[in-house]
This record gives sequence, C-alpha cells and structure tokens, in this order.
Amino acid sequence: MQALWRYVQETRICLQLAERLAGNPLVQGVHVEPRPDLLLKWIVRRYVGGHERAGFPFGIGGLPLDVPTDPEFDFFDGSHRPEGGDSDRLPLRVRVHLCPDRAGGAGPEARRDASKAADEFRSLVEVVFEDRARTVAAIEPGERVVETLPGTMGGLLADGLDLFGVTCAHVARTGGAVRDASGSTVGIVEAASRLSPSPPGALCRPEAGAGNLMDAAVFTHPPPAPPPGGLTVSRAYGSGQRALMRGARSGGPHAYYFGSLGLTHIVDIPGPIPGRAQPHCFHLLSSLRPIPGFLQCAGFPGHRARQGDSGAFVTDVGESLWFGMLCAVDGTEGFFLDATDVLDWARSATGRPGLSPY
Repeated sequence: MQALWRYVQETRICLQLAERLAGNPLVQGVHVEPRPDLLLKWIVRRYVGGHERAGFPFGIGGLPLDVPTDPEFDFFDGSHRPEGGDSDRLPLRVRVHLCPDRAGGAGPEARRDASKAADEFRSLVEVVFEDRARTVAAIEPGERVVETLPGTMGGLLADGLDLFGVTCAHVARTGGAVRDASGSTVGIVEAASRLSPSPPGALCRPEAGAGNLMDAAVFTHPPPAPPPGGLTVSRAYGSGQRALMRGARSGGPHAYYFGSLGLTHIVDIPGPIPGRAQPHCFHLLSSLRPIPGFLQCAGFPGHRARQGDSGAFVTDVGESLWFGMLCAVDGTEGFFLDATDVLDWARSATGRPGLSPY
C-alpha cells in the first residue's frame, strides 16, 4: 500500500475529497483503492501475457486477484502504473463508508450533502458510497479483566533472549496484566500507545495531527519460549493480494484479501465509562476483506474478521511475511495497522531498537 499512498499524496485529489467530507456526520471513513477494471487489466498483462506468472488471476469488480507468491506486488509500483482508460481520471476508486447510525436524524440531509460534494470530484476519480455498520474496536464485549479486554495475541517480538507479546492498546493498558483464556497471567504490559478520542464536534480530517496512527501494546512473555515463527516484517502488499489471519474469535488461519487504504476512519473504542464507546479518528488503516466463493450464492459470506480478533497478525499465505495487525471491524471488513509501523513504535516505546519478529 506504500506506493498507493505516495500516489495519493502526489495527486492530492482523494485527500481533497476526504477533507470536503470530513464535516459530514454520516461519513465514517474514506478509503482509496485501484480501480478494479484497471487492476484486472494490469495483472492479466503482467502475469499471463508477460514473462512472469504467480498464480492464475481471477475476479473483477473488487474480487481478489490471486498473486500470493509475488512479494513485490503493488499496482502503483514505478513503471507498472496502469495505461489506458479515462486519461483525465485517476486510476483509483474512492469508497466512502456511510454509517446511518452516526448521523441520527440528520441522515437524509447528510446523504444529499455527501453526494453533492462527491459530484465535484467525479470527473477526476471514481466515487462509490457504501452503507456500513459502526466500525468498532475488534474486542469482545464484556467486563475488564485486570486491565485487559478480550483480544488476540497476534505474535511475539524478540530482543535477544527476551520475548514480548503484541496486541492492541485498546486491549491492554500499560502496567496491566495480560491473561489467557483460562485466566492465567501471561505477562505485564510494558508499553501501550496513547489513544486520543475525538472531542465532540471534532472533524476526522485526512492529514490533521490530532488523529491516531497507532493502536498497539507490548507485554512481557515468560519462558518457556515457543518455536520461532520465522516472520519477516514487510510492506510489500497491495489491493487484491491474498493474506492469512488467525484470530482468537474468527479462528483460522483463514484466507482474506487486501482491499483499500483508509485516508480517514472513525473507530468506536470503549471508554472509561462502562458500556459507552468513544469515537477515535484514525489515519491509514488498511482493509481486509473476506474471500468470496461459490458458496456465496447459498448465503455463506466467507470468513470475516470479528470482535475478539484485535491484535491478530496479518501475514502472507506462506506465513513468512508479517504485513499488519488487526484493530477494528465493521461486520463487512476488518481494518489493520501496518506491521512496519507497529514494529517501529514498539522499538521506540520500549527503548529496544533490536526488537524483531520472533
């Protein structure tokens, strides 16, 4: 997604649209991805008609394109930017997530305002609106257990012989004890990122400094050490590429595929008052979508990220590359943090520059 983000920054159009929509109470998130028709054309030309091949591509209209063995995959990487199509429009699709539950009685008017704002940009970029449920932190509802909410330990980091578990900051607070499903203490939280709720009336703007970029916590992991996982952190992932995730609630490993990059996204996270969640503005959350299959016609939606999966690691299909860590869900997609950003934060927060995936 890194090349896609650079392209968005260079062209500015999508950021301007997100800025225009920031004040709309119906808008929960603004996401960007390659246009599916151009992505399909590019991948077919590269992997079927060209000299490389990494799985036979399939799908159109947003379905995954099967390139699991290509570690360099990125639609916008250098000379591989798409050719053809509407030359005056960006080769992108902007997905605007609308949440009627957030707008209350202002919903109909807010929907008209959002459509009017998008109309000013439709000659420059494709814009689609999608109704979504509230995006919430991917934790199970329930009581706090020694400063911890039920989530997932995604994996381990190592610094020499010292091991540390990783999960989300909304799951574990600094100084709190982390417990497993049986109630046994696993470790003590050594560092957790600060989460900043959005004040009433605050706008979730695409480049504002008040938003959240991190939601992570690291905790001590006592011996004995499990067998090493052999993961390497990587940013070489992009829309349409397959991924795997193991969640405490969803199980797995299950196959998913990468969707879009979130310029803005509002996530509800439980606050200090039990039963009340606070909205948090996030930047650069990427989406994880279920793999569609032939069982969809029978009503089977595919595996979805669920509440209770917070902290789950997102990897490549070979489980050798660590791409991200899940932090939120909306019932349709999961949303994750970039693994490189999580690792950089962990090294800085713990004062251990040698931390690496175990």
